Amino acid sequence: MVEGQIPVAEYDSGNTKHTWNVKKLLNAHNILAEYTYQKGKVIKGYANRTLYVNLSTNTISEKPVTDDMKKKFTGGRGFGLKLLWDSIKPTTRWDSEENELVITTGPLCGTTQYAGSGKSLCLTISPSTDIICDSNVGGFFGPYLKFTGFDALEIQGKAKEDVVIVIDGEQSKVTIETAPKEEVNSHVLNEQLTHMYASKDTDSARQKVSVVSAGKGAEHSWWGCLNFSFYDIRRKVCRMKQAGRGGLGTVLRNKHIKAVVAKVERFDGVTNHPADPVTLAKVGTKLHQEIRDLDRQQCNMRAVGTVHLVEIMDQYDLLPTENYRFGSFPKASKIFSPKFYEYFTKIIPDGCWHGCTMACAKTVDGFTIMTGPYKGQNVTVDGPEYETVGCGANMSLWDPAWILEFNFYCDTYGLDTISTGTAIAFYMEMFEYGILNKERCDGLELYFGNFDAVMEFLHRMARGDKGEFIIVAAKGVRRVKDWMKKKGWGNPQLIEDAGMESKGLEYSEYVTKESLAMQGGYGLTLKGPQHDEAWLIFMDMVNNQIPTFKDKAEALHYFPMWRTWFGLNGLCKLPWNDIEPANNAETDEPAKVPEHVQNYVEYQNAVTGWNVDKEELILQSERCYNWQRAMNVWLGKGTRKEDWIPYRSIGPVTEMEYVSRKDRYDAQLIEKVRLKKEQVERMSVPEKIKALYKHRRNEYEKLADAVYYRRGWTPNGIPTPQKMKQLDMDDSKLLKVLQKKIDDDEKVGKNVWGGIYKKGEKPPTTVHNYWEKW
Repeated sequence: MVEGQIPVAEYDSGNTKHTWNVKKLLNAHNILAEYTYQKGKVIKGYANRTLYVNLSTNTISEKPVTDDMKKKFTGGRGFGLKLLWDSIKPTTRWDSEENELVITTGPLCGTTQYAGSGKSLCLTISPSTDIICDSNVGGFFGPYLKFTGFDALEIQGKAKEDVVIVIDGEQSKVTIETAPKEEVNSHVLNEQLTHMYASKDTDSARQKVSVVSAGKGAEHSWWGCLNFSFYDIRRKVCRMKQAGRGGLGTVLRNKHIKAVVAKVERFDGVTNHPADPVTLAKVGTKLHQEIRDLDRQQCNMRAVGTVHLVEIMDQYDLLPTENYRFGSFPKASKIFSPKFYEYFTKIIPDGCWHGCTMACAKTVDGFTIMTGPYKGQNVTVDGPEYETVGCGANMSLWDPAWILEFNFYCDTYGLDTISTGTAIAFYMEMFEYGILNKERCDGLELYFGNFDAVMEFLHRMARGDKGEFIIVAAKGVRRVKDWMKKKGWGNPQLIEDAGMESKGLEYSEYVTKESLAMQGGYGLTLKGPQHDEAWLIFMDMVNNQIPTFKDKAEALHYFPMWRTWFGLNGLCKLPWNDIEPANNAETDEPAKVPEHVQNYVEYQNAVTGWNVDKEELILQSERCYNWQRAMNVWLGKGTRKEDWIPYRSIGPVTEMEYVSRKDRYDAQLIEKVRLKKEQVERMSVPEKIKALYKHRRNEYEKLADAVYYRRGWTPNGIPTPQKMKQLDMDDSKLLKVLQKKIDDDEKVGKNVWGGIYKKGEKPPTTVHNYWEKW
């Protein structure tokens, strides 16, 4: 028991009081390994070492962060890639003992002077994709990890029983401890461990503890997320943010980690010891003033968070409904942001790290649970974010309370709301067509809008239900597609076209049928269809700012690189473009928000003491982006084949979809496919769908050509050794892997461009000079 702590801990989540005998829980722990370290200062944003924990051998050690590592990988996601490269094999899979779960920070992480500076980056081999998945997350753990003395935490091996890893910055000690009696579900476990490891029975002491966990859902699905806690001193409750994508929580529980705990001794605005604190404060103050003065007229993030997007997406036919069949719906107004504003707790600030005046992490306090093991309890619900509300629309759940219930259980069970909601929406569409039915779904009636069936599915999954459908469905859309086709149920092409996944990862919540650039923003990605690489719908579809393939390719180079930069530094991207300077529209490139780009140049220089410009920021990202793509090639993926996307994200799959937007699609057959009006009028709907299908698929192939060209990759999507050397990423082992893959592709004719050359123009037969085309 920590000195000064009481044996019984309490917390009040709304009107439901919970108590535990913390001393009894702690006394059941057995320390398997203990490591004492000499804590040093964070200097210019870096702790200059990483922490390595092996659960198979119960060993704990440090690794140095070299200047070369900073130069090539910057930090955050880059450090995670370097640590994985040094530790895993090309045969490593998500449940391999040598697979690692890496949590990293970044040189700007932990800053309190600039909004959005508390992000962690998490990486592992994903169960869904068999390649590296990275996910960013707020909460206090990342900054606390750095302030305990480490730029990254690298966890390898598997424990024989449930353990917690405790990084105690007060005692300069790391322990691996058995944890047999604590709860698994995150909203309870976080409270137990926060009270357990707080140095005193005070709110200020509890605020210095942060917990990473995943619940029972993560144990039985491939959608497991990581919950990062932060103790809300005003609400007196542990809140959570999620590293959601790719099954990170599934890996955590597969390693028998119940939680990771970080505790700091103290921190303040200069704990990062920035090189130029005066410039840092100046740049940060300017942004704080913009947020204060302009947020209300722009995105209103401080009032409603990201759910302000719901009504905008519905207005522009971009809100996914009924498994992305439609982009708007008559009932959508029932879940517009004002409806959630009625639930949100007012007045209390909602930032997920100190100093973030954007304060977009909205919260519903005292929400009464309607189903499952916590039925009747009043809880705090973090969110919902736009993506979770979009999942509600996709499943045709048009009641804010239903979405909040779904949100709460996904969080505490450790489930990614995006993958969970997108997958269930697909199962619902298959149920509507009779491809799935009540018997095939283990007794569940998964029709659109059936809230009770959605929640029963979650609860049965979390309980480890052994029904065939529950087991397969919990592995996601890709595995259910294969399962149904193997069973001989339904039309295989319909199943492939309607299931919204790419690379094995489920889509996030935007309809992309009318934005070719955003189709590329989902398909031509490193980890799968997640909007954090590129969000180009408005530039492309609404404002027509990138009309040509070359324009789209440039956007699909710049914006993924720019957005990658935030993950290298431990930053949230929302303060970049969800608040804009008042004169931003008058600039030459308003989509880039150039004044804020310059802010980040000054910000990084002020912390690190470097002298970089905006071009160097992109180069920092380009090094790591290409490295991650090359690692995917090393892992047996990372080619054009994996960049394919389902047709539902390109165009109408069913007659219902076509007819619902008939005028639009008929006009496109005339204007873009170049069919005559009379010909279109004579065609049946299936014939129209087929003609549009062929055209749009070809457009996507042309886009892939253009993007690979711009990024410096081969026609099969492989970064060349020449490109890697240009970026000073010259690891000889990785270069040999890439050259061998390119040589193998050459033998089978995969190094020939398909779409960007004009008729009669001869493409290169080798890739060594391919970028010169531009």
